[in-house]
Amino acid sequence: MLVLGGCGGPKSTSATQPKRTAATTPGHTAGPKLGELLSVPAVGRIFERCIPGESRWKLKFINDTPVTDGVTYRVDRTRPRRLNVEPGQALAWNLVPGRYTSYEPADPVTHFPAATIKTTAPVSLEIDQGSEPHVYVVEIRFAVAAAIGDTADCALISSSMNATTYYPGGQPPG
Repeated sequence: MLVLGGCGGPKSTSATQPKRTAATTPGHTAGPKLGELLSVPAVGRIFERCIPGESRWKLKFINDTPVTDGVTYRVDRTRPRRLNVEPGQALAWNLVPGRYTSYEPADPVTHFPAATIKTTAPVSLEIDQGSEPHVYVVEIRFAVAAAIGDTADCALISSSMNATTYYPGGQPPG
């Protein structure tokens, strides 16, 4: 389940009518501080809080760049949604922990055995930004689980990231 929160636009907690929130201090919410999960300086950062035992875990994508990001997001098998995230704004959503199981293969280097890990639903973000003569496209796919130890941090599970730069028209200016 995806819940986007913030100011501006109609109030809703559904994935079909997302809202954006102002992000004056990255990682800070009205509750406990969010930890940084992933940083992609060209497009923004993802913050999280995964407290074992809570029914929902908070994740937030913050556009901390000086230009607008186009974001297409999808949680689980829902229909992809697209919206613009202005500089200083954020997308926030709550994920249900433990709804899915990720099968992680054995590590041949450290000889760590294969494992099954309870995770949130898979999340897919495609973030594009065309502020330069080139366009950045960053595709991120992940699920999260609680990190080990006495922490509210999340751990990326079954994650991948693909960053592409292309030039409209096919060639760099010059």
